[in-house]
Amino acid sequence: MNETNYRDSVQGGDVRMPRRDFLVTLIRGLVAGSLLAVIGTLVAKHGRETCAANGICRDCSALAQCGLPQALSVKVVQSHGK
Repeated sequence: MNETNYRDSVQGGDVRMPRRDFLVTLIRGLVAGSLLAVIGTLVAKHGRETCAANGICRDCSALAQCGLPQALSVKVVQSHGK
């Protein structure tokens, strides 16, 4: 970046930024923060599934939609038995 493109003035330690640069920086920060929030939410939700049937999968009504490891094993065994 060329220093002549900026109208920065240093007065008493105060660095002034052009309005356009300020807005671009602000928008980039908001987009980055939003992206991090979405990713954090997705990571936090991953693996939060809990068992509703106390680990007894064959009698569970939610077995078809369940993604827990024990339920996946039961589905594999049931698919081989058919």
